[in-house]
Amino acid sequence: MSVHKEIAFEDTIERAMLDAGWRKGQGAHYRRELGLVTAPLFEFLGATQIEQWSQLVEFEEPGRGRRVVSGL
Repeated sequence: MSVHKEIAFEDTIERAMLDAGWRKGQGAHYRRELGLVTAPLFEFLGATQIEQWSQLVEFEEPGRGRRVVSGL
């Protein structure tokens, strides 16, 4: 691969981020209107705000997390 192509730069940046602990996201989960991937957000909330997240899931199933996301 030529080092003078943008993809080489992109690959270098991505590798550095992954090596530093970042996780590669799934494009299908990216919410363009919010500018974020919601799955890790919900994982974080479920792990750190257990009681509140459980109440939200019970209250809001099947639109789980819709209120959280709409409040961002």
